[in-house]
Amino acid sequence: MGTDSDWRSVSAGGYHNVALRANGTLWGWGANRESQLDSEMLATSIYNSTNRPVQLGTNENWQSVSAGGSHSMAISSSHALLAWGSDQDGQLGIETSDNKHGARYPAAAGSAPWQVGSHADWQAVASGQFHTVALRGDGSIWTWGGDGLGRNVVGSAQDVRVGSETNWLTVDAGNDFTVAMRADGTLWSWGWGEAGLLGLGTSGDVNEPTQIGTSANWKSVDAGNIHVAAIRTDGTLWTWGRGQSSPTQIGTNTNWRAASASGQAVVITFDQRHFAALREDGTIWTWGTDAQGQLGLGDIGTNQVREPRQVGTNTNWRLVSAGWMHTMAIREDGTLWGWGYNAPGTLGIGSFDIVKTNQPVQVGTDTNWATVSALRLYTRALRTDGTLWAWGLNINGQLGITSTTNVNAPVQVGTATDWRHVPTDDNNFVQEGANPESLWRSTGSGWRHSVYILHDGSMWASGNNSVGQLAQPVSWRPYPVIGSTWRIPGD
Repeated sequence: MGTDSDWRSVSAGGYHNVALRANGTLWGWGANRESQLDSEMLATSIYNSTNRPVQLGTNENWQSVSAGGSHSMAISSSHALLAWGSDQDGQLGIETSDNKHGARYPAAAGSAPWQVGSHADWQAVASGQFHTVALRGDGSIWTWGGDGLGRNVVGSAQDVRVGSETNWLTVDAGNDFTVAMRADGTLWSWGWGEAGLLGLGTSGDVNEPTQIGTSANWKSVDAGNIHVAAIRTDGTLWTWGRGQSSPTQIGTNTNWRAASASGQAVVITFDQRHFAALREDGTIWTWGTDAQGQLGLGDIGTNQVREPRQVGTNTNWRLVSAGWMHTMAIREDGTLWGWGYNAPGTLGIGSFDIVKTNQPVQVGTDTNWATVSALRLYTRALRTDGTLWAWGLNINGQLGITSTTNVNAPVQVGTATDWRHVPTDDNNFVQEGANPESLWRSTGSGWRHSVYILHDGSMWASGNNSVGQLAQPVSWRPYPVIGSTWRIPGD
C-alpha cells in the first residue's frame, strides 16, 4: 500500500481499517457510513468510503487504535479513551439521548471522537463487532456494548436470583425474553421487548419482572422464538408477540388444554412462526406459517393460516410441541408422530429423502413415548422407561451422542434411565434424576439465557443479560467484567 515506511500499527475492522504512523497521526480507509472514519469524509464521498489511507483529524498524540464492526476506539498519549462511529449497541461506551436505551434502537453515530468517561489510565483497547473491551492501568478489564460480552452486568456463568419472591410456579424463555407464572395465577415477563414480545402493550426492554395485565387466571404459558401462547383457567387461548403487544384471544373456544409456540430460530429473519394447540377433546389445531408443512394440514403453502385448523380427524392426541419448522406429537397410545421439514432427519421417520411432509407420520412403532420436544431442526424425547432419545441435525453435536452426523431415527442419548425433563427452545437439556426432591422444579432455556425455579419457589437465572433478560440492571456505560465462578443456588 503506497510507498510510506513509517507505519507503526494497523487494525482491521468490519469494513474499515485504521492505522497509526510513527509521528502519532491517525489514518483510515474503507467504509464510513457510520462515521467510523471521519465525519468530514461524509460530504466528500458519494459512497461514504475511501479506497486509500486518509488522515483522520490533525492530532499527533495517538498511542493506539482499534477498529470494530462499525466503530473505532483509540487511546491518546495522555491515556484518555476516545470513541467514534456507530453506537447502536452501546459499543462506544458513551451515553447520548439516542442510545441510552442500548441495543435494537437507532444508531447514534459519534461523528467525532467522544471521550469515554473521565479516566486517564487506559492502557489498551480492543473493538469487536458490537462491543468493546479495554484495560486500565490498575489491571482491571472493562467491557461495554452488545453481542455477548457487553452490557452483561451479571457474569454469564453466574446464577443470580430474580427478585425475592417465592411463589413462582412455571417459567419459560424465548429469544432474549422470559415469561413466568406465579402461584396466584398472575403472568409476568421481562427482557427483550421489541415487537411486543413481553405482552405489556409496549415495545421497550424491561429488566425486572413486570405483570402482564391484571388477570390472575393464567393456567399455562409457552414462549416461542418471537411470540408467546398462553391458556387461562377458563380454557381460553391467548397469544402475543411479533407486532402484537398485548394478549389477544384466539377464537371463542373454551376447551383448550395446552399450547406450543414454535421454538428458537437464531436467524430471526426466517420468521418460521407457527402455533400448535391441543383441545380437551384430544384434537390438535395449528395455525401460522406453513411453508414447510409444519401445520400438518395436508397442504403446503407460503401464506399464513390465520385461524386454528384441525390436524386430521384423530381425537386421541395427548401432547404436541411446535419446533422451528416441524411439529411433533404423542397420542394416548404412546405412539410418536411428526410433520413438517425433515431434511436433516428432524422428524425421525428413518429417511433423509422425504424433505417435507404435510401430515402426521408415525415415528417407528414404539408405544412408550412419554414426552417430546421439537427444537431447531432436531428433536428430543423421553420414553416411559426414563431413557432420553434424540434425532435430526447434529453438525455441532447437539444431539448428545458420540457422532456429529445427522440422524434420521431416534437414537438413545447415553445409558441413563432417570431422565425426567426435556426443556424446549434451545440446545440445552437437563437430567433431573428420579428423586422427587430434585433441586429444580421448572426450567426454561432461551437463545442466550436460562431461568430456573427451585422447589422453594425462588427463581434464578444465568447467561446473557444484554436486554435485561436475567432481570438484572443493564449498564450502558463501561462496567467491570464480573468473575465467572459457578455457584449452586441455595448455598
